[in-house]
Amino acid sequence: MNNVIISLGCSFLAGVGNWHTPTRRKWEQNKVHINELHKNSYNSFLNYSIGTQLARNLNFDEHHNFAIGGSSIKHQLHFFHRRYKAETFKDKNVLFYLGITYPQRNCTFVDNKLRTIHLDQERKNDFYNEYRRISKERILKDSIQNQLVYIESIRALCKANNWYLILQPMVHDKTYYYKEQLIDINENKKEIWVDKWLPPLDDAYMAHCGHPNIDGYKIWADKLVDYLHIQSQLNIPISFHTKTIYCKDYNEDVELEAKRDDFKPSPL
Repeated sequence: MNNVIISLGCSFLAGVGNWHTPTRRKWEQNKVHINELHKNSYNSFLNYSIGTQLARNLNFDEHHNFAIGGSSIKHQLHFFHRRYKAETFKDKNVLFYLGITYPQRNCTFVDNKLRTIHLDQERKNDFYNEYRRISKERILKDSIQNQLVYIESIRALCKANNWYLILQPMVHDKTYYYKEQLIDINENKKEIWVDKWLPPLDDAYMAHCGHPNIDGYKIWADKLVDYLHIQSQLNIPISFHTKTIYCKDYNEDVELEAKRDDFKPSPL
């Protein structure tokens, strides 16, 4: 039976920071346009993302990445349900990794296309004119309330399929707001709540965009494995740093499979 990680989240789980020109100096010298940088780095995003690094650490067979950079959780779930096929994960041990994105992100359809909007940054937008009188702290709390219905739907999906679930907020200094709402989070032994910030904050492990670089994601994955040992009863054999892994990215416009010699597809 294959062991599988499913990732859902924003840029931190998508793997942004694993640029093909990873250092600030190279980026500034080359003066690469950000769109071109993204286009040329998708393979690196997938191959070195936190989900892939974690899968290698745990000796998992597969990593399926549904994360979308800069997106709200509603945005992510919309595309997840369009791309997710239950039969792909039938009879497999699944660890679902939900990186809970910034709660101020919301989304709506504009011209038949989803657009994520940052409530605390678009106060001049007529649609969100009401938010002019609201403090950022109040927006944060209200936005977390809005996220809960989507978080609960993922919890229900994992429970129905008997999957393990990692929940890690990307707003690392406000996790207590989530804990106030998810009062039963520790009752299910298959749910792992990560309430500390594991990615490194040292400049040596950060890309120019503020995300971890390749080494930073590796450190994050190593710390997460230690955290899982302490906080959960993850009943899956662990063998560090496997080189046999199948990876696939399901972004909005493209499906991408890993293209590294030390990654090989496992049978589906």
